[in-house]
Amino acid sequence: MAYWDTGTGEWVVLEGSVADTATHTISVPVPHFTEFAIMAYTRPAVFSVSDLAVTPAQVDIGEEVTVSVLVSNTGDLSGSYEVALKVDDAVTDTKEIDLAGGGCQQVTFTTTRDNAGTCTITVGDLLCTFEIREPAPAPVPISEPTPEPTPEPVIEPTPEPAPEPEPTQTYWALIIGIIVAAVVIAVG
Repeated sequence: MAYWDTGTGEWVVLEGSVADTATHTISVPVPHFTEFAIMAYTRPAVFSVSDLAVTPAQVDIGEEVTVSVLVSNTGDLSGSYEVALKVDDAVTDTKEIDLAGGGCQQVTFTTTRDNAGTCTITVGDLLCTFEIREPAPAPVPISEPTPEPTPEPVIEPTPEPAPEPEPTQTYWALIIGIIVAAVVIAVG
């Protein structure tokens, strides 16, 4: 409830209004008699974007980054709003949301990049950056050194002992036979 102030040329809102939806009545204490009006605020939908967050702040090439913002409707009426995600000034994704007057909604995007460097994220008039790193080289597996094979002991063949000289035999029977034959030939 409000009354018209002729001195200021404005409506003055009266405090303590009580609306009863069952009886469809509004009650308010009035300080004087004048013209009164029931005021209904009908500001059009007005959207604002806040709380821009990019997580994580550093990623490797090809890893996902999550971007989130809070979109609020500060007007009294419902409305639709297109949230646009820009990466390095190029629109990469959009989402259409409907919000009642006074409402808010978290909006989330994901993105990946293929080049190392710093990327700038823009949603509405908010900016944020994140870093894209070259992936770390794969670790080279450390192999245990192959133990040197233990050389097999070289077993030199034992030289065979030189054959022992055979004991000299005297062939007495042969000698005697030769002598006897020589004597018989000589005598005979």
